[in-house]
Amino acid sequence: MVSPFAYAADPTTQPLLHGPDITYIGSFKLPQPAYGSDPKSFDYGGMGLTVSADGKELYVGGHIYNQSLGRVAIPNPIGGTATLIQAPVNIPGSVGSGTTNLAGALVYNDRLIVQKLIPYDTNGTGSTHAVGNLNVSGFSSFSRLANINSAQFANGYMGLIPPEWQTLLGGSAFTGNSVMSINSMCSNGPSFYVFNPNDVGVKSPIPSTPLMYFDYPDHMLANPNSANNLFSRADQNNAGIVFPSGTRSVLFVARHGYGAPTYKQDDGGCGGGGGEGAKPYRRQVTAFDANDLLAVKNGSKQPYQIQPYGWWTLAGPSDSCGKFAYSGLAYDPNTRRIYAAFDYGESPQIHVWQISGSSTPALRAPTNMKVVP
Repeated sequence: MVSPFAYAADPTTQPLLHGPDITYIGSFKLPQPAYGSDPKSFDYGGMGLTVSADGKELYVGGHIYNQSLGRVAIPNPIGGTATLIQAPVNIPGSVGSGTTNLAGALVYNDRLIVQKLIPYDTNGTGSTHAVGNLNVSGFSSFSRLANINSAQFANGYMGLIPPEWQTLLGGSAFTGNSVMSINSMCSNGPSFYVFNPNDVGVKSPIPSTPLMYFDYPDHMLANPNSANNLFSRADQNNAGIVFPSGTRSVLFVARHGYGAPTYKQDDGGCGGGGGEGAKPYRRQVTAFDANDLLAVKNGSKQPYQIQPYGWWTLAGPSDSCGKFAYSGLAYDPNTRRIYAAFDYGESPQIHVWQISGSSTPALRAPTNMKVVP
């Protein structure tokens, strides 16, 4: 299916999105085929979120301990409880030594691409991607992405590059990650690697082109040790990136702690008592210009020189902690809908936004801007 929002104009002249272009439209609950840590449960899940090719289904990660993926029908209209199509199924395979979690997923050419990660990776040498069937079966072994600083730079989220940008940027999809445990093993800000999903399960390592990353300690998006509007070492709830066609906006969606970072101190019940914290928090969109990615592709910029053109608070329900399920973000290019899994524990839900159009900076400005000294 060709998206009705695909534009024939020179993509480098397309407009940038801002806060008013993204409208919250509602949420729906996930069914409960089982409870707790049962392999068939969606509780404490939401990872690996992606949309089926026809836009009618969502792939949703089960309980974080189970490395599993299930399928539900998207309610029409949005609301109520989704219909269960397939209870979460374990995805076998190791990506290295250490505890492994499911991360991103992507449907492409009748295949299901998945990622796994090691949350506390001490050396970054693990694998990243595998491919299986659309019924969550028949997976290949996991392979490492080429041209990455460490596995943590590219084992979080995935998404499609709009058709009009694919030739310019050199591929049909992107993958990336941001900060997790051990900053030196991670991109200290979102990363963006172009790759061809058809290579997964066929080539090892999987060819890729890095167009954005922020390596520690020389090239970070912002100072991770002080309050600011862009990046903190406590920003460890990375939903993912959305790249809508008809625009040049590359939108990183994550929880951002814009207070002073702390370690193992009271963080208002948001997780800082056992690790990094930076309260208060907001669910944030940090917006980058695809023309900057193109400049890296053409050799006039380095991947770590890219800076956002703006940021804003994501519209919709919020709480004091603002957590997403890790890599719990999906985008349907045909309806221009964004789906995100919030970290609701035993009450998993999917929230939905509509990209209603595009705007230029002269017409619209980011909303909910807050200045932090």
